[in-house]
Amino acid sequence: MSKAEDMQQGITKIQQMHARIATLEACLAERDAEIERLKAGGWQPIETAPKITDVLCLLESGRASVMYLTDNGQGFMDNWRNPDGTASGHWPTHWMPLPQPPQGETT
Repeated sequence: MSKAEDMQQGITKIQQMHARIATLEACLAERDAEIERLKAGGWQPIETAPKITDVLCLLESGRASVMYLTDNGQGFMDNWRNPDGTASGHWPTHWMPLPQPPQGETT
């Protein structure tokens, strides 16, 4: 292989690396935008729901319900329960934290 061919091969590899870096930077920008969207509030993917904490859940039917995800330990299936501990019988698709209760007296 000639020096010119070696040099061209090196340039091609550098261009490929730049393309990969650009792809990774775009992925990071999308991730950062998603993080900011989640910080701003709104429905979050159900896979990110905390365990043993009452949250507002969006059901497939479009209805919302307050539920919590159990933490049955490794090897056991967690499930969604109503605040009173009864099985909800539903699998939500999204969740969001409950709002803070009102402060002070309300009229």
